[in-house]
Amino acid sequence: MKRQFRDVNIDNIEKENMNTKKKTVSDMKLFNQFLLYKQDSRNVENIPAHELSNLICEFLLGVTKKDGSENEPTTLRGIIGSTDRYLIHNNSKLSLMNDKEFAKVWEVMKSKQKALKKTRL
Repeated sequence: MKRQFRDVNIDNIEKENMNTKKKTVSDMKLFNQFLLYKQDSRNVENIPAHELSNLICEFLLGVTKKDGSENEPTTLRGIIGSTDRYLIHNNSKLSLMNDKEFAKVWEVMKSKQKALKKTRL
């Protein structure tokens, strides 16, 4: 059987990456505003894992849209992804995706997502 290939536009990959970068910058700006609200001026990559985990949990539970309404459930997952990308980009050894220290973050996210889905039904 002969392999099949499809035509692709590699420019779309670059555009997708730009959108990801914009999302990461936007989410990190929001998280940094939260840190300032908490009177914490440290860079995210300099916060120890246990403290960062607690801060992210508190952020996920309290963050809302500009108009005060709740975010979409998938937005919370996106914020975690943005934070993880930021840490990787800034040469942190922490990984929200893989480190056991961040298990609480995933529990909080899933719990809040579930609660948000119930209110949308």
